[in-house]
Amino acid sequence: MGELVHPDQTCGVPGRRVADSLALIRDTIQYITDRNIHAALVCLDQEKAFDRVSQEFMERVLQELLAEYIRKNPNIRGIPTPGDTKKEVKCSLYMDDVTLFCTDGKSVQSLLEACKDFGKASGAKINVDKSQAKLFGRWDLCNEPLPFPVEAGLVKILGIWFGGPGAAAKSWNERLAKVKQKLGFWSLRHLSIEGKALVLRNDALPVLKYVTQAWPLLANVARAVNSMVFHFVWHSKMDRVKRTVMHKEHRKGGKAVPDIPTILRAFFVCGCVRITLMNENKDHSAYRVFRFFLLPVWRRLGWD
Repeated sequence: MGELVHPDQTCGVPGRRVADSLALIRDTIQYITDRNIHAALVCLDQEKAFDRVSQEFMERVLQELLAEYIRKNPNIRGIPTPGDTKKEVKCSLYMDDVTLFCTDGKSVQSLLEACKDFGKASGAKINVDKSQAKLFGRWDLCNEPLPFPVEAGLVKILGIWFGGPGAAAKSWNERLAKVKQKLGFWSLRHLSIEGKALVLRNDALPVLKYVTQAWPLLANVARAVNSMVFHFVWHSKMDRVKRTVMHKEHRKGGKAVPDIPTILRAFFVCGCVRITLMNENKDHSAYRVFRFFLLPVWRRLGWD
């Protein structure tokens, strides 16, 4: 499967995860910002062309053909990768979510033309009104008009916010609000401490874990998580037992309440290690972007 489906598509292929797409988008945006590259991030919204024939396989096949058409189109210029300007970051795909990087208005226009040509052949159609673009660098929209609505602030891709300062905080705060709501519902039940620990591990943790595939845990978020966890456990702001004791396993005299901040930090670090050291597609342009930011860290640790 991995040999048939391009590395840009991270869904449905063993060994690939949504974290790969999120990390590529995050690091490419950071690279664009650091190098002050004139670029546009385009999120395409595809109209459901196969509602009557609901075949997920057919949709994925057509999407892969569109992505290949875009990759090989010389008029669509992507972001040159660090260390090898011949390679470009153009596409990031997860199921039917398509995120593209272009470096000028002409590339965006060529992208739209490519989508129209593809639509004529396949029946697929891009919803221009629901698609969106985020611009980096200086753009003259009079001379370089874009067919998509332009976002002045952050953009949400695959459930995570990107595009500028505050993106990580906004992503975390959204998830914290969901966890708070979940724990509020569970608080209506008369659960034992063991039951509450189970709720935290199986219902709250997965909601927060998703963000670690893109952003590290922020210090203020870690404090908020701890406060939320133990308010749920004790139904009070006062702790009756030390938190370090509560985190211990039952056989060590604790209550096995998960140390969620530590677990989230571990998830983020493991994701970075996996992408940097165990990526099977080392010739893929995305791999160069990952390593550009993470390699200095691993060198200091002696892991490279």
